[in-house]
Amino acid sequence: MTIVPWPVQGRRPLVPGTGNEGGTVEDIFEMEARGGLMLATNRAVGRSYVTGWYGDPATANAATEPGDRSCILTHEANYHPDGRQIFCPRDGAAFVALLAKAGDEITPADFRAFLFDGGFGIHIDPRGLAPASFSTQPARRL
Repeated sequence: MTIVPWPVQGRRPLVPGTGNEGGTVEDIFEMEARGGLMLATNRAVGRSYVTGWYGDPATANAATEPGDRSCILTHEANYHPDGRQIFCPRDGAAFVALLAKAGDEITPADFRAFLFDGGFGIHIDPRGLAPASFSTQPARRL
């Protein structure tokens, strides 16, 4: 993995002495559809969170199955300008990744959804916008 200094682009300055403390981690990234929620567990960094909703986020919950899982709402994407990310399906399951060009001034309109058939993974170079990724099946491991 290549780690480079955090680039200064757009309106956000780099605080002196920061921007290059990234390291290398590797572990399982799990996604599970539970009711109207898409849950994620990133074992590499020890974090679990709701990454998407199959319906209105104000009312979607884990106990109620949605009528439709063909559309998901999300609220995040990760920008890793100082290091790479690699996602590879461990079970061959298809997944969708939302990707946009990197930068400080992106908007929701800048994102495009890409369907990966599960036969290969995705590699994102430094300064790339890491995907918000979603399983096309009830559970998946990357």
